[in-house]
Amino acid sequence: MNGVKPLAICVLIVSACASLAGGQVPESGPRVDPAIQVRNGFSLSMALADIKGARFMAFAPDGTLFVSQPDRGQISACRDENGDGSYEKTAVFVKNHPTVHGLFWYAGWQSPREYRGDAFVAYHGSWNREKKAGYCVTRVLFDQGRPYGELVYVRFLTKEERVLGRPVDVVVAPDGSLLISDDEAGRIYRLSYRGRPSGDPQ
Repeated sequence: MNGVKPLAICVLIVSACASLAGGQVPESGPRVDPAIQVRNGFSLSMALADIKGARFMAFAPDGTLFVSQPDRGQISACRDENGDGSYEKTAVFVKNHPTVHGLFWYAGWQSPREYRGDAFVAYHGSWNREKKAGYCVTRVLFDQGRPYGELVYVRFLTKEERVLGRPVDVVVAPDGSLLISDDEAGRIYRLSYRGRPSGDPQ
């Protein structure tokens, strides 16, 4: 895993605003294009600017927002330190990974407890490299909120570099198993833990 380095990133957030008579764009901070239409009773504001190729977003248990940027092969992290909806501190969480896509933090009960707080990431796979890379779902290991390793759990690429699927997103099902979407084959796979679940559902 790579060290955390400063990086400017942005997300758009939509927040309910009961006091508004109609959809509005707040005056302060970076401006949102006024041509964007907002439903009455809501406001649209810019949390941070200039995150290139943002695709999927997920919150870690500690409140850090992670955003995948497949075109750049990286996942960026940002935090709202003072709770005002703006993310002052930003960093690169993962970089130089081919076509990172969906990600989420595991909080299910089917797998052992040590999985909780770890992230699962879908790598869609490279398309313009001489040697193919990605085409897998990995588990990023965390210790006290810091990543320290990564394990491949499902690989859709053979040793002969035959592509068997291209994972796009991964989510946890109500029973604690993982659902993996594959836009190459048009399928959704279920990854289930075959051992004994540790602990009861919370």
